[in-house]
Amino acid sequence: MSIPRGPSTPIIPSSKGVPQIPRTPSSTLPHPTAAQSPASASSSTFPSALNPNAQLTNSAPDYPPQMTAPTTSSSSIRKPGSIYERNINRRTPEVSLNAFAFLFSELVQYLLRQRKEAGANAGSLPDLETRLNTLGYHVGQRALELVTIREATAGASAKGAAGGRRENKILGILEFVHTHVWKMVFGRAADGLEKSRDEENEYMIIDNEPVVSKYVSVPRENSQLSVAAYAAGIIEAVLNGAKFPAKVSAHTVEDEDHPLRTVFLIKFDQAVIERDQKIAA
Repeated sequence: MSIPRGPSTPIIPSSKGVPQIPRTPSSTLPHPTAAQSPASASSSTFPSALNPNAQLTNSAPDYPPQMTAPTTSSSSIRKPGSIYERNINRRTPEVSLNAFAFLFSELVQYLLRQRKEAGANAGSLPDLETRLNTLGYHVGQRALELVTIREATAGASAKGAAGGRRENKILGILEFVHTHVWKMVFGRAADGLEKSRDEENEYMIIDNEPVVSKYVSVPRENSQLSVAAYAAGIIEAVLNGAKFPAKVSAHTVEDEDHPLRTVFLIKFDQAVIERDQKIAA
């Protein structure tokens, strides 16, 4: 910031000689014990430039004005609000794919390292997949709760009544997982939904490029490990929470165009099949 310059009186003269300060006889100075008002304490014998009671002129000041930092009141500081005060129907926040891939890769390496350090007591690869499935199960429980509340709130605001409907058929809940849950968790819908021709209680959700498998590489000795068991746990939690008890497993079925193609095999309990048949009758 430039300071405007105008007519001024220099405090330090530019001459080389040291200026002589005029001395005032001590008899003319006021006695320290004399009771004087602040106005009378300043004597006219002092130069006007040093007199604090001298009249101000329109000329620029002899020195730059002192700059003071603005004081900020505590009320103007924005404090983070409670998570319960946020709009539950706001746009779904997105997580960086790089951050998720790094975190999930470290999780898989941590499980493999634990297995290696255990030595003879190490669990088998199915045990590692079970641990990944359990971790994904916790995510699926929270995902189902959140997406259900959002669907119900959006339906209530659109219909003016208690919105949202509960799926009571197998096909309806599978389409719900295939589209809504998959899009909320992984950013897009799954690539396929099929029914087994051999077993009436088996269905399959297909993902050609699972996010959990895209940036993870396992050692050659553990090449049979399917890290997509994490996503299988998410599906299993959603189905169990929706009263469609089932077991979900992940299987890599690669093809020429999709080397990471994964099939999530869903096996419903027999009670679910019987209930679905009664509803359809």
